[in-house]
Order: sequence, then C-alpha cells, then structure tokens
Amino acid sequence: MSESSPLPKRPVLKKVSMIVTVALAVLLLAGTAAGMFLLLRSEDEPGEARSDTLAASQSWYTCGMHPWVVSPEPGLCPICHMELTPVDPERFSAQIAIDPVVVQNIGVRIAEATAEPLVKELRTVGVVQPDPRRVRDVVVRADGYIEELLANYEGMPVKQGQVLARMHSPQVLAAAQELLVAAQFADDAAAQNRLMLQAAREALAIKGVSEDQIDAILRNGQAPRTYEVRSPIDGVVRMMGGYEGGWLKEGDRLTQVVDLSRVWVIVTVYESDLPMVKLGQRADVTLSHLPGRTFEGRVTYIDPFLNEQARQARVRLELENPDGLLKPGMFAQVRLESTAAPEATLVPREAVIDTGERQLVFVSRGRGRFEPREVVTGMTTADGRIQILQGVEPGQRVVTSGQFLLDSESRIREAMAKMMGGEPSQPAREAPAHQHGTGPQPEDRPHLAGVPHEGGALHLGATP
Repeated sequence: MSESSPLPKRPVLKKVSMIVTVALAVLLLAGTAAGMFLLLRSEDEPGEARSDTLAASQSWYTCGMHPWVVSPEPGLCPICHMELTPVDPERFSAQIAIDPVVVQNIGVRIAEATAEPLVKELRTVGVVQPDPRRVRDVVVRADGYIEELLANYEGMPVKQGQVLARMHSPQVLAAAQELLVAAQFADDAAAQNRLMLQAAREALAIKGVSEDQIDAILRNGQAPRTYEVRSPIDGVVRMMGGYEGGWLKEGDRLTQVVDLSRVWVIVTVYESDLPMVKLGQRADVTLSHLPGRTFEGRVTYIDPFLNEQARQARVRLELENPDGLLKPGMFAQVRLESTAAPEATLVPREAVIDTGERQLVFVSRGRGRFEPREVVTGMTTADGRIQILQGVEPGQRVVTSGQFLLDSESRIREAMAKMMGGEPSQPAREAPAHQHGTGPQPEDRPHLAGVPHEGGALHLGATP
C-alpha cells in the first residue's frame, strides 16, 4: 500500500485553527477587560487625584485580638503572641469603598452640587394696621347739640362730603346772623363793608360750616337752625364720639373716618436678618384664612433704632387693599426674598453633617467609593439648600441620605490613619513559654506607645 497522502494532515490543521481561535478569544477578553477597567476608572470625579494611603508605600500587619498593635513587619503580637495578619490598605484610607448592592440597600442617595444665584428667604409675621395718613378725626368746632346723627354705627362706609350729622350750635347761629347783617352793607362801595362780609364768612368756616352752606345762608337770607358736619374722605366709621341729643364741646370728636384702601403691615426683623431687608423691596403677604391668595407689598420704612432687649427692628410694609380683605388687627405671614450672591455653590442641606466642631460632606467618586470632605458653609436658601464656601465644587456629587453610616466608617478609618502616625510596635520574634494562670504582671504589660494606662492620645504600637 502506498504511503499516506496529505489528507491525514487535516486534524493537525484543525488543532492549529482551534489554537488560533482560542488565542484570539483570549486577546479579545483581555482587551474587553482592559476597556472595562479604563471605563470604570473614567467614572472617577474629573480633576480629582486618587487619595494616597499610608499603606501604599509598605505593608502593615496587625493582631486580630489587639487591633491597636500594628507593625511594618510580620511576626508575633507582643501582647498575646499570636501571628500578625496583613492589614487591608483601605483601612488607612479616608476613602470608603462599599459594594454597590450594599449602597442601594442602605439607602444612599446622591445629588449634584450646582452653581446658582443665592436667594435668601426671610419669613416672619406681621400685624395689619391702618395708614395713619389716611385717618381723619371729625371734631366739632363749636359747642352744640347733635340734632341728627346719620353716621350712627362703627364700620359704616362713607364717602367724601357725605353728611355725618346735623348740629345745633348757638355760636354758629350767631355767626350766621352776623353774616346776614354784613351782607346788607356789602353793596356799598366802601371797602370796609366788603372786609366785614369776608370776616363773617371766615368766622363761619372756622366753626366748621362749609362754603356751600355759607352760600346757601346768603342766598336764602336767613340763618338755619342746624348746620351739617360732613366726611372729609372716603372710608369707614371707626369711632363714635356722641349720639343724637348729646352735647359736644368745641374740639370734641364726633367720629373718626379711616380709609382702608391702603394699609400697613408692621413686622419685626431680627438683627441678624436686617441686612436682607432693603427699602423698596417686594414682600409677599398671605393670610391664614385666605389660602392661595397673595398680596404684594413694598418695604417703605426700616426703624433706625433696635429693640435692645429683643434684638429686633420694626419694618413697615405698604399694601393696596381695594377689596378691604386686609383688616386692621389681622396677623399676616410675610415672606421677603433677597439675592445674597449672584452665583454660589449649593448642595442639599441634608448633605452636610455638622459635628459641632466641623462640617462634613461625602463626595461620591464612583464604583461605590466615597470620600469625606470638610467644608465651610454659608447661608441657607429658601428651598432647603446650603451654600458651600469651601470644600466642594459645582458638578461634584454629594451624598444626601445614608451619610451617617458612611461617617461612622470614615471615623474608624480616620482614627486608624492618625494612629499610624505613632511609632509602630516591634513584633515579638520569640514567644516565651507561658504557664496557665501566669503571665506578665500589670506593671510589666506592654502599653500603647506614648500613652499611659490611664488614657491620653491614642497611638499605635507597644513598648515593652
């Protein structure tokens, strides 16, 4: 039989083909893994350097029973003489790495720091008051009786020129008769007669008689028994000074008329909030019994004097009140807004942890990694956000929920990192023989380097 033909070499070609295919697959998987690694690294915050840890330069070892014993070399614990185990470098890093599933389970939420105008809101309570410049006291200018009282109840709306009462006054009646006598000689060309007539008219006007009533006296040629007291402005009757048949002396108040078409709201502002209030500033006023209705006012006065006990100053708002819904004596809720800064870095208020000594936020760096940042805060906005003056830049992501769990882990790592600054303990090379119930006495036991047994600053390491 002849020697084998080239056909039997096909299995060899198949093996070569399989090897090449496997090699290509391995290369493809390696490239994919490298790409995923680069992609994951790209999730880090832009412009942030990866934090270096104390353990990056060397390895550290600790005791499982005495975690404060840390050594740069393997060996035995100087206290219990157990074998030291390697320490996870992440324990000395301020950065926290948590599995994404755990992050979701503990309810960690993230928000982005934004750069926006800083709008400060001030809320306070005020009292509605009438504008004193729109209040008129209607007084009688001559002794007399109230013959007829037309404005006979408080709150009665009146118009300017409307008759409020008809008064009988002997003084007014006498002045009217003098006016008629002076009028009889007014036709004489003598200037003195004309002056007498003018003086008689003025005498009646001083006693509260209007010009048209004086003209009516001259036209009718007789002095009337009563004269009319009229309203000087549009408004409502506020006070009643007398009743029909009553006697009023000169200067007594018959009634008071108040124009409520424009009112004041007086509010008190604390000393710390006064820089937010400016003359001409808009104010939104609401009433509890009128939900959804907002009245717009303006700041027209800021008291130059401060109440020394309450540390407050009075601020006056003026509001239009055409419908009369703002009634004097009502309490009103007042909201003032002012732009404290044209642009500021803002984060949700709940993102900041205030320890009393410092303020922290946790910045998310992707892949379940979080880094604590000490920040300097400023004002709080109307929508519950807080200004960050230092520590966080716009665009960075901060933790808004679950940060207290992160803070506890961060404190542990921070303490470990601080303790690493002490002199590391030297592990025991040879473990001395121990018998049951014996061992180093309290004065012979190792203690933390630089720290007496009673307490003090905590440093890692032990001294014999």
